[in-house]
Amino acid sequence: MSSARQWEALGLRQISLGYGNHVPDDSLLQSVVLTRHRMGIIMPKGHRFANQPRVRVKDLVNEPILMDPRSANPRLYDDIITAIRAHGVNLNVTSEVPNGEVLLMLVASGLGLTFGTENAGRMLTLAGLQWKPVSDLGLEVRDVVMWRPDDAEAPLLRPFLDVVRELRSELHVPRTRGTEHTGKNGAGLDDV
Repeated sequence: MSSARQWEALGLRQISLGYGNHVPDDSLLQSVVLTRHRMGIIMPKGHRFANQPRVRVKDLVNEPILMDPRSANPRLYDDIITAIRAHGVNLNVTSEVPNGEVLLMLVASGLGLTFGTENAGRMLTLAGLQWKPVSDLGLEVRDVVMWRPDDAEAPLLRPFLDVVRELRSELHVPRTRGTEHTGKNGAGLDDV
């Protein structure tokens, strides 16, 4: 379920807690960012970018790009396309591949590059893949927990929010603007 669909489900009381990649646009929901991961490019280890000191958006102009379908995560897809177009570049998206494992196999086979996060990149070396930041892309993916403030004291939700608070502290996620989104009553995670 996408982040946006979870916001809707929270508002309709179909779920008590959501987990996604975007801070809710709904002021009636509370959320906390647990992690942030830079978005970059995934390539086969032998690709010409692998030994370059840095990759910039303009370097992607003629590269075949493989992507998850927009329907899988519309906001992330749109964020990538928007960030690329902001540099005057149109991607050469040759395929949208709905299966993540197949997508990575196609990249490893040299059929194109794809976008991914730095934390995912750490696990790709065994598959013959390499992650590299795109220095001027400026995108990050977040792990966000969201809930309705009036449910924060619910017997099943309160202990979970305590774990979220502890996890956030252990992960040392900075409390910068956009890290925490408070609900209508202004309460943040430390107030629940």
